[in-house]
Parts: sequence; structure tokens; C-alpha cells
Amino acid sequence: MRITVIKTGGIAGVREELGPIESEAIADDLRAEIEEELRRVRFEEMPTEPPPHEPIRDGFNFLIEVVDGDRSHQVACDEAEMRGLERLLGLLEQAGSYHSKPWEQDDEG
Repeated sequence: MRITVIKTGGIAGVREELGPIESEAIADDLRAEIEEELRRVRFEEMPTEPPPHEPIRDGFNFLIEVVDGDRSHQVACDEAEMRGLERLLGLLEQAGSYHSKPWEQDDEG
């Protein structure tokens, strides 16, 4: 299993990436906790986008992608609507560290 988290926003408009985290490369107990948390929140069944809500000004947005074999699923959340993913994000932060990534430019820029 490979998991990547992209964190964007904040006052400075950061773009940071956590991972990709390869499940085989982390400690067995932490891997088991992450896998259990993915099951507990029913990650694969969550809609990609959060329900409509009022965002937090200068808050952070998170995009979590889990790739397991030929299956892949992404879930977005932000500080105003964490969707029960706080513990999962905390576990993933224990497994890896964020690093800055440049913003990707579109075709016009």
C-alpha cells in the first residue's frame, strides 16, 4: 500500500507533501494502526469531496490518496471539515514527514 498526503493553504499558501509512504517500509505496529484506521473510517467508501461547508480562512486543506494494488482512492478534507480523518493524519505524520513541493503550473502559466 502507498499513501500520499498533500497539504495546501495556510496564511503563506504552502504546498507540502507527506510521502509517498510505502506500508512495507514502516514499523509493523504503526502499519497495523494505519490499516485499522483506514477500515474504521471506511476510507474507500468516502466520497472524494467533503460536504458543502464554510471553510476556515487561511486554513489547511488535505488530499489523502491511498493506492493498494490496482485500487486507488482520494479523499479531500480541510480544517473546517476533517471528516473524522484527524487520527489517520496523525498516524501518517508519524510514518513520514512533510516536505515542500512547488506548485504545479497549468498550461497557461
